[in-house]
Amino acid sequence: MVHRQITKRNRVYSLESNKLLRIAFTRKYVNYLEPALKKINEKTSSASSNTIKQNGDNFAGELSHQLEKLVRFEVDMAMAVSAKEFAWSRSLEAQLQLRNVKDVDNVGGFQQHHLASNSHAAYNSSVSLNHPFTPHDYNAMLPSIHISKKYKNSCISKTTREAQVQEVRRSNEEEAKNNCGEEEERTIKNGLRQLRMVLPGGKEMGDDVELLTEIASYITCLQLQVNILQCLVEN
Repeated sequence: MVHRQITKRNRVYSLESNKLLRIAFTRKYVNYLEPALKKINEKTSSASSNTIKQNGDNFAGELSHQLEKLVRFEVDMAMAVSAKEFAWSRSLEAQLQLRNVKDVDNVGGFQQHHLASNSHAAYNSSVSLNHPFTPHDYNAMLPSIHISKKYKNSCISKTTREAQVQEVRRSNEEEAKNNCGEEEERTIKNGLRQLRMVLPGGKEMGDDVELLTEIASYITCLQLQVNILQCLVEN
């Protein structure tokens, strides 16, 4: 009973903690993004329609392209600075700053790349039968001994064949299990490798548990980001 109460209390604390983290992320995100977007709007509004007319449609298209890049940069930077308790956010911020220095056109752009030894058991069985006949009885019972040997050899062959069939069946079953295990292991490794390539800073994370924890927080923040942007667009 006490254990159930503790478990329930921990679950409540966990939900409350997640709720507080979501609220904190949302507040930080909006507080960063809104002023940044206002600054972009002020800068772009300075380019009057007369200037666009003087420079032609190419200038208007280039201005729109640069505006899109700037907005994307600020949107991604807002996410990075709003979740600094996670390693991926610090890596994301560093990537954005580096790309901003190298080439403004590349700011906010992310490159995402999308997605056997067999052991056999050995078993040998042998059947040995001792004849209960003495040399004195051998001549008198020779015909029956021959028949008996033939029958016994037949039984031995049958037993050996059954053992061989069972051994082959066991080997096939073990091989199938090993193949399934190896295939599952390869699938997991490939999945983890793809996650490392998608997650900012994922290649530097050596621990798989840390990687999965960071991925979970990254996905949560992406979902929050989408919800916030939808609210901003609607309002």
